[in-house]
Amino acid sequence: MSQPYSLFERVIVRQRPTWVKVSVSLLLLLLPFGIAYLSGIASDIFRNGQWRFFLLSPSIIIYIWLVSPLTDRQSKEVMRSLRAISTLDEESFSTLIEKAQQINPRNEWIAIATGAILGLAINSSNDLGDTVILFQVYWTLSLVAMYAMMVWVIYISAADSRLGGALLRQPLRINIFNPAPFEAIGRQSLLLAMAFVGGITLSLVLSFQVANLAEPLFWLIYLPLVLVTLLIFFLGMRPAHRLLAKQKDHELWGVQRHLERLGQELLVRLDKREETSTIASEINALAIYEHRLQGARTWPYNTGMLRTLFFSVLMPLGPVLIKIVIDIVLE
Repeated sequence: MSQPYSLFERVIVRQRPTWVKVSVSLLLLLLPFGIAYLSGIASDIFRNGQWRFFLLSPSIIIYIWLVSPLTDRQSKEVMRSLRAISTLDEESFSTLIEKAQQINPRNEWIAIATGAILGLAINSSNDLGDTVILFQVYWTLSLVAMYAMMVWVIYISAADSRLGGALLRQPLRINIFNPAPFEAIGRQSLLLAMAFVGGITLSLVLSFQVANLAEPLFWLIYLPLVLVTLLIFFLGMRPAHRLLAKQKDHELWGVQRHLERLGQELLVRLDKREETSTIASEINALAIYEHRLQGARTWPYNTGMLRTLFFSVLMPLGPVLIKIVIDIVLE
């Protein structure tokens, strides 16, 4: 097992037995109902439908906890994929990875504290009315924990971008006609985009009301979130795209330079009525190669990834439609 390079990797990403994950998840999900029961407001929150809102914070925390190991495994898959085309020796490659992955724990604690302060600020705008003090304490702590976790994840994601940059800056054996080693980066970007969409879907499941559809604010929030999903997907692949595009332009320049030279030589031979079949064959071969180069793709994704992205963007609307159908049936 590789050495953890961050507090996040030691605490959140670390692999744990299934029974631990299930037990902790159930504890977090049942905790608000236990506190509501002790506070004497359990029947009220079920009657007015507020129970879904009280599940939001623990659900988001559990979601981040369960999804983070998946994204970490995909990050390691990117490393393995690019290691196969790296020209560095094993020691140099390990040193490169170690330097790129090292994260200052102090910065992680700053991110956690920033999220906690944000949670406190948001909670101060909530009006809990005459809610029992025990439940007010739980509500405040759950919001603080949720926003601390979210900002922590954002910071780790930004810090991890250094690793991707370092991997792409190392000397690589690039075959422009075989982008397969870079498709792991495309899968990583897709997974991050889907994780973001999953969080949106979860929040809609627990907080959406049909009346929201008539409010412009709902669509003003949802549509930018779709845009953010697309940005996560394409921005994650942009460094690899730029590297492949640079390699493609370099090879095209070389081919076009040879075509120009051979074209001039062909004209000279024609003027002198010399044999041109050999040079014509070379020009034809180079023209075919140039055509293949021009068609080579530089974005490390395939049709399957785009299809998955399209349906994942629509996924948050699923709970909305289900909610509408249920309301219609009940009525």
